[in-house]
Amino acid sequence: MKRGIIVGAWFVLLAVGPARAQADVVSIQASSCKSGDSRMSSGFILKKDPLGQAGPVIVTALHGTVGCRSLKAWFGSTDTWDDLVPSGVDTTRDLVYFSSAKLAHSNRGYEAAFAAPGLSLVAIGYPLGVSSTRQLKVSSYEIGALRGWIPPKELTVVEARNSPKLETKVLRMAAQLTAGDSGGPIIANGRVVAVILGGLANGYIGMTWAVPLSEAQWKAYSRTDSEISRLGLLDPRDARLPFSVADAGRPAIDEKREKCLSETDTQACYSVAMQQQGRCVAAPNSELLMCQQQVQQWRNVSTAAAQYNDLCKQTPNTMGCQIAQSQLLEAIGRTRNQGGAGIQTF
Repeated sequence: MKRGIIVGAWFVLLAVGPARAQADVVSIQASSCKSGDSRMSSGFILKKDPLGQAGPVIVTALHGTVGCRSLKAWFGSTDTWDDLVPSGVDTTRDLVYFSSAKLAHSNRGYEAAFAAPGLSLVAIGYPLGVSSTRQLKVSSYEIGALRGWIPPKELTVVEARNSPKLETKVLRMAAQLTAGDSGGPIIANGRVVAVILGGLANGYIGMTWAVPLSEAQWKAYSRTDSEISRLGLLDPRDARLPFSVADAGRPAIDEKREKCLSETDTQACYSVAMQQQGRCVAAPNSELLMCQQQVQQWRNVSTAAAQYNDLCKQTPNTMGCQIAQSQLLEAIGRTRNQGGAGIQTF
């Protein structure tokens, strides 16, 4: 999940075939949220309604849509579902799924499978929210409680949110997922085994987690449910929330930095670089090299953002755009690593 207007990158999932992977993994936009924000996240089409009420449904992370009145899912420019109705939910595991009359009679979607040790896993999503998916191989993973993946100083914050619960069984993965990937599928042998939820330091240190789909305990969605109402009021932009847009535990970045990183605003990125350069003039010799390196990192983000904007706004599915997206994510990752290792939902 990511705040406001967001950029993203691509995956290439050879295991299930590029056309299938792209068509059944969707981008989700949520707006008119009670918390005052708008959100972008990922989701996927599941072939069967887990509660047996309809045909294919769209599954995603609850934190990406809860409390929002306007919802839309789409794949590219060919498929749009703007009639989403929340049908099933599992607040314990931060999961939700939606039905759609436009999707009800189709034969689309993934089948579910059990998450087990030793599988070859691939994550798919819309990192930072652009219009094309990327796919990322999970280098290693283990199955265990979420509690074991959370730094001690953050445990009380995660417990206060209580979705997902600390004792939730998750795939604790070595994979550099990031904001916007929330709700995307973890695939093994062409089937969905888990749903992406969050990670540490915005995913750039490669400590991320997903909930096994087989663990979900679905119940019918009710807008009057007290827990859903409580979660809907939480502002995901609050840097002190563990599953929020901003990294928990790291200093808040100023408005221009946020505009640069979340909206790929080239001028904002350049302004931050110039501000940082001005600070270097007064920096002591012992800090000068580090200061200059930070200036260069912000310049790299500015250059990558300009290339992305030039190549991807009009032709988002070209190879040039995919390369620009990858370079932009890499530049942003290096810049965000200047901060602390807080918790983030994707």
